[in-house]
Amino acid sequence: MLKSFSVVAATAFVLVACASSTPDNSADVSRSHAKAGYGSLDREVGPSPYAGQNNSKQEAQVQQAVAAKQYANVQKPIIMVLPAPDSAGLGGKFILSHNQNSRTAMEAVNEYLTEKSYEVRSLEAQSELEEVVNMMNDISGANDVSYVASLMLGADVYIKYSGSYDIRQKMMNVELTAYEASTARLLGSQAAHLKNNDSRKESLNYIIHDAVKKALPGLEQKILSYWVEDMQKGVQYKVVMNIAESFDGAALEDVQDNVVSALRSRFSSIRVNAMSERTIDLILYADPVKFPDSYAVYSEIRNAVSSSANAKKNNISKKLITLDLQ
Repeated sequence: MLKSFSVVAATAFVLVACASSTPDNSADVSRSHAKAGYGSLDREVGPSPYAGQNNSKQEAQVQQAVAAKQYANVQKPIIMVLPAPDSAGLGGKFILSHNQNSRTAMEAVNEYLTEKSYEVRSLEAQSELEEVVNMMNDISGANDVSYVASLMLGADVYIKYSGSYDIRQKMMNVELTAYEASTARLLGSQAAHLKNNDSRKESLNYIIHDAVKKALPGLEQKILSYWVEDMQKGVQYKVVMNIAESFDGAALEDVQDNVVSALRSRFSSIRVNAMSERTIDLILYADPVKFPDSYAVYSEIRNAVSSSANAKKNNISKKLITLDLQ
């Protein structure tokens, strides 16, 4: 049974978006697609009957106005959106190709974000998914496709969505959860509930759309609150370093100590997530003016550790750097 979006006491279904073979991360294109889809729906069945339910529209407008004023001059984070995995652990690409309801939810999230001028990333091409799965083996403790995909595609934050529809109560329930991309740290969740008072089949599309839109302003506030604080430290990069077998004993300890000390002296801040015998897993904060991209960060790492070891890159993506120390 697919869990990401289910019907209580009825046939299960998942909130799914159709994947395209050629992803386009342009905010303008995402905005155009979302508006076109809901424009067609409006022409077929009329305007949404749920937009003002329980004053949700007015509440959302107030929250959006507050956020717009408070964060007017803030450079916004790049966001990736994916459905939460189902009970069998299937998610992402699978869910995004097996259910229309999830497509509706994803379009609602993307529409909101692109209208607010966020850059939205999507994991759509099969080749990208395969690359993410392969990359998971290189990252210590990584078992979440969404987490690795957000690092690979350069997202700062990723959002997972899920929900259910209670047939008896005629109630749509949705939940959106945001995570920090570099560490998978939970930033916050926001739920919304809407009553379905319409018997038309098309009404389900509207109520999913409006429930998602009801939840998003609150979640956006939580994301931006984190983002403003975190940006003061610099841009985050996840760095995983594997130490060669040629180092052992005291030499191995020296390499670990010297590498961490050298990085602390070169970057705004670093946070060590884990250190095993031959792996150093850390988060690095880099000044975006001095280090405009991940390759510039890698070059600085290479120079910083040169007195202790030779660095050889394994993979450099937009927010993730994996390398060997030899």
